[in-house]
Amino acid sequence: MEQEQYEQAVKFLDVALRLDPENLQALFYKGIALVELKREDEGCRCLNKAFYGGVDDAADYLKQSCYEVLK
Repeated sequence: MEQEQYEQAVKFLDVALRLDPENLQALFYKGIALVELKREDEGCRCLNKAFYGGVDDAADYLKQSCYEVLK
């Protein structure tokens, strides 16, 4: 993620989520990567699920990238 290799990040995060489907941090980072890849619908779903699962950091990304009113 830090190197902006989002496609590769999504692949690794998919593996992490297959191993542990309840890994909210992996879901959070997958959401960020997908939004950066302009796959907003899928990324926002991941961020939303992470936020409602308890990852408070997802709120800023949701506001910034997912809510049409704020864009």
